[in-house]
Amino acid sequence: MTAAPNLILTPKAIVPKTLNLVYVHQPKKLWHSDIEAIAEKMKTIAPEIKIIGVMTDQSADVISPADWSRPTLTFSFGRIRRFIPPRGPVYENRFVSKLDQFRAFRRLGIPTPHTAPYQHGMDLNPADWGPFVILKPSDPAKTSSGLYLQVFRTAALSGRQLPHDHPSRRLPMLVQQWIDTGDKLTVYRCLTLFGAVLYGSRTQRIEVRPPLDSPDDVIEAMPSESDRGQNTRTHDRSLLEFALHMAEAFPRHPILGCDILREDNTGRFYALEVNAGGNVWHFSSPRTARWRTFEQTHSLKTEFCSFEIAAEVLAKKTRLEAR
Repeated sequence: MTAAPNLILTPKAIVPKTLNLVYVHQPKKLWHSDIEAIAEKMKTIAPEIKIIGVMTDQSADVISPADWSRPTLTFSFGRIRRFIPPRGPVYENRFVSKLDQFRAFRRLGIPTPHTAPYQHGMDLNPADWGPFVILKPSDPAKTSSGLYLQVFRTAALSGRQLPHDHPSRRLPMLVQQWIDTGDKLTVYRCLTLFGAVLYGSRTQRIEVRPPLDSPDDVIEAMPSESDRGQNTRTHDRSLLEFALHMAEAFPRHPILGCDILREDNTGRFYALEVNAGGNVWHFSSPRTARWRTFEQTHSLKTEFCSFEIAAEVLAKKTRLEAR
């Protein structure tokens, strides 16, 4: 009896399971064409992922039952509102107050300026607050527009009653440790998407601030908006890594505009805020429309490979978490 010939079995290729990535569009925060461009890049690296775009005023019924039968992940750069997915994790940007951000950073041991609600006559110990503090509105809309920001020498504000016409008499204010970023006030911005940095930039005021040994009235009158000035790009690895650490404090927020201060005399980074509401996609946001050009935006995306990174991050997140 002859032995049967050996059979060489070629294993069948494993076909990846189709997954859904649902994107809830926020038309007041970015162009849909940007997401479409990222989706096109995803088709090459993750053909098993079906990208489905919906609007915030639509319900989950706009997607077929057949599509909902597949593992799904949903994300949006704002509140998804009416669109409630029947399955899978949901990531959406939501407002986070500056005090809650301060507490979140402190819990993770991320350096951040000491912050508290301001009360007239409150005691401010320089040992806790440093030599200078800044008053700013609690309302982020007023802060982002540069309204009512004012620097004080800590000892000069401690125990003090400000005039009756001061903004703090009619608006809720925060007092925050002021970080000296140098003769020209400077702030860094890193845009993160699910924990990956899409670009880094630096904004520096053109004019030189007064010397810090100036009289109190000069200190209190100086311009204090650090995000007004010349904008340049930065690839500083330590800065980008710090931004990733900041993003860890808000893992349920897809997109974050991480604002960072670098102390002039120590080089130490401080987390200022993350702009958690989602209005930070400045490749096409209304906020930058007045001075944004196609050439500048294209150059920014190309220099940092921003959309390629976004495609890779979204593919990885979907593969790991779609349910």
